[in-house]
Parts: sequence; C-alpha cells; structure tokens
Amino acid sequence: MKIAAPVKYFIAAIALGWLFFTGNISLERVAAVRLNSPFSCLIAVLFSCLACQAARWWCLLRFHGISIAIAKTFKFFWIGSFFYVVLPGAVGGELARTYYLVRNDPSSRFRGILSVITDRLMGIYVFFLLAALASLFLPPEANSNAFLRYHCLFATTIVFGLPLLLSLSFSKRLRSFVGSKLPGMKPGSTNDLLLIYKRHIGWLPIAFCLSIAVSFLFVAGFWCAGLCIGFPVDFRIALLDVPLIVVANSLPISPGGIGVGESAAFVIFKQSGYLAGAELMILVRAVITFLRLPGIVFFLRHKQ
Repeated sequence: MKIAAPVKYFIAAIALGWLFFTGNISLERVAAVRLNSPFSCLIAVLFSCLACQAARWWCLLRFHGISIAIAKTFKFFWIGSFFYVVLPGAVGGELARTYYLVRNDPSSRFRGILSVITDRLMGIYVFFLLAALASLFLPPEANSNAFLRYHCLFATTIVFGLPLLLSLSFSKRLRSFVGSKLPGMKPGSTNDLLLIYKRHIGWLPIAFCLSIAVSFLFVAGFWCAGLCIGFPVDFRIALLDVPLIVVANSLPISPGGIGVGESAAFVIFKQSGYLAGAELMILVRAVITFLRLPGIVFFLRHKQ
C-alpha cells in the first residue's frame, strides 16, 4: 500500500523525535565534528563511493546492451542522486535516472528499467556478501551475542539464496510467463534479452567488482564517521551492521529514509554493543546529501 507524503513526513518526525527525547542520539557529538583529517577522509570516501556507483551503473547499462557515454551516465546518475534528496521517497533517484535514460534513448525503456533494478539488487547482494565474510572474522566473544549469530545466518542465507532465485530466470517456462505478462514485451523478447546478456557478459564481473568497492567504501564512511565523532566503531561490526541499515533506510515509509535510517542504525549497532549508531548515520547522511546536491547543476543544464 502506498503511503501518502504527509504520513511519511509524520513518520520521519516521530522517529527523529523518539531518538532525541530518549537521548539515543547526541547532537553534541555531531556538532563537535571539525574540518580535520577524519572528516576530509569521510568526504573523499563517500564521494568515491558515489563515483563507483555511477561507474557500476554504466557497466550494467552496457551489460543490458545500452551503449551510452560514461560522462552522460555520470550526469544522469548525479541528477538521480539530487532527486533522491528532494523527492519524498526512497526510489525517487532511480525514477529520475530511468526517466532521463529513456528520454535519451526511448528504445532502451525496458532494458533501462532492468539496469536500475539490477543495480539495486547487486548493491544489496554485495553488502550482505561482505557481511557474511565479516562474520568469519568476528572476535570469539561475538559468539555469545544472539543478534550477531542470527544476523550472520541471515546474511549467509541471502548470499546463497538470491543466486538460486535468480537462476530461475533461465527457466523457459518462466521466461515465457514473464514475456506474456509485462507490458510492451513481444513474444521471444526475454530470449532476445538473454542473447544480449551473453554477448555482453564481460561487463557483469566488472560491475560486480565495482559493487564490492561501493559497499566497502560506504562501510568505510561509517568507520570514518566514528573517528569524526570521537567514538570509533569496529570495522568488522560496521561490515556486518551497515547492510541492515541500508535496507531499513530504503524502505519507502519516510522521505529518503530520514528518521527511519537513524533509528535503525541506533537499534542495530546497539545490538552489536555500539551506542552511537544514530550519530554515525546522521553524519553520513549529511555528507552524502551534500555530495549529491551538485546534481542540480546537471539537471538545470539538461533542461536548457
């Protein structure tokens, strides 16, 4: 069920109010952040994360048989990043970059939508892959933490379960069903897509490697944020907890996940023994929002 924009803002206000009035977030820590080396590192890491994400999308566009200049891809990506900030929803950025991609090449409509979906799924999958790997290197005392044990099991299930589900796409019966249900899809279109994928399969491992870089850099952003507020977080714990926070922040129940992401960060990190999760999230959100704002320049130039 679609949630109306006023309700989303109300949910964001309730979530932030709960953090403030219960003392689960310390604005003093965030306000005390200075323009020092850790903060410069935070900006550089998150900018690199966005750049790698744009490059990953370009590779996935090529994988889907869409030939587009990498500079134009970066422009569409940053426009989408800007709309992610200003639109009251978690998928505003994806809708914006899909719109500009299709307007640039109307014939790529369906493949363009698939590229954005693939981009999101690959990003989430790699986050949980790193979480599953991090679970192998946790300190021995982590075994007594029930939350961490179940979280490790959940991450491992995602890592092995998602490829099994995606393998169903190679079923002829499923391809025939999808081709008959999707609007604008002609008989045999799904087979044509598979042929395109086989011809451009080399772009997929490149996109996957870039996705590893995106996930690692985003987690590193949380680690740098911990240094900025003077409350360092164990990088292994960040690798394990950040994927859940990303999923919670992506839920379309508040504008851009505001409030929900901070509350989830506090609760999830607290379960791992770290009490400044909300501060990490609000600092990372502030910096990445600032880095997304230049997309308005590309947006205004593209309108001319």
